[in-house]
This record gives sequence, C-alpha cells and structure tokens, in this order.
Amino acid sequence: MIRFERMRVYIGLFSLLSILLMWGCVATVQGPRDPGPPYRHQGQLTCDEYARISVSQNEQNLRRQCGFLGFRWSSDYNAHYQWCASVSWEAADSETRAREQELRQCRDVRSTCDEYARISVSQNEQNLRRRCGFLGFRWSSDYNAHYQWCTSVSWEAADSETRAREQELRQCR
Repeated sequence: MIRFERMRVYIGLFSLLSILLMWGCVATVQGPRDPGPPYRHQGQLTCDEYARISVSQNEQNLRRQCGFLGFRWSSDYNAHYQWCASVSWEAADSETRAREQELRQCRDVRSTCDEYARISVSQNEQNLRRRCGFLGFRWSSDYNAHYQWCTSVSWEAADSETRAREQELRQCR
C-alpha cells in the first residue's frame, strides 16, 4: 500500500510539473517579445543609418560651403537618431530626400557659378589683350568676385551678364 501511495504522489507531482511546464511554454509563446532593432521594410533605413546619413550630408554641406542651416543640417548624430525614432519612416525618408535635393542644388549652383566666373575672367583677358579699354566690375579679373556675385543672383541674370560682355567684345575688333 505504501508503494501505491508513493506512486500516486509521483504521478501527482509529474502531472503538476507537466502542467507547469506546459503553462510556461504557453506563457513564453504568448508573452511580449523584443522586436529587436527598428529595421524597416526592404530598402528602408534604420534610425542608426538615418542619423549617419544625416550627419554625412551635413558634412557635405559644410565642405561645399552650401550654407544650409537649421535642425535638418545638424552634425548631432543623437539629435537625428532621436528625431527619426519619433516620426514615421515616411517622414524620415522624406527628410533624407530633401537634404539630397538641396545638396544637388548646391552642387549645381557651385558648378554653374564656377563656370560663370571662369568665363568672366576669360572675357576680361580678351578685353585686356585686345586693348578694348572696358572697365568696371563687369570687366574684373577677380574670379572670386564674379563667383560671389553669381551666387547672389538668378541664373538668368548671370547669363545676361555673360552675353552683355560678349556683345561688347564683338564691338571691339
């Protein structure tokens, strides 16, 4: 009889342990899970990548001397990361694209004004070589002055100035 009682105790303990074990498995499966790093859908960035790209884009802004300012153009990795974590992925992607667009425009202005300044200096060299005698800002050999003026006006104004110098040079043959 003692043997039978012992066996009932073991069976009871086994049943209890089995129930607890199964309950633990169910609780583990249904419990909250750590989603891991905030990865985006295929082709989308994490906030870490967003922040690194943001800082890199600002480094380009500074290196090219584009002059862009504000939160968008900060070198603060943590600020970009925290902002990314607080907004939708679409907003973060949109911000990255906006910086890309502004950097493209800066590059276009820089290359356009570089070309304008080189042409301006070249035209003045023709003025001096031909001894046309044209004077004034328009006829300066100062590349930087022409470049700075170009960055402050529309492309149409710079183009008009180039054509005006060309017209004057044609009259001085």
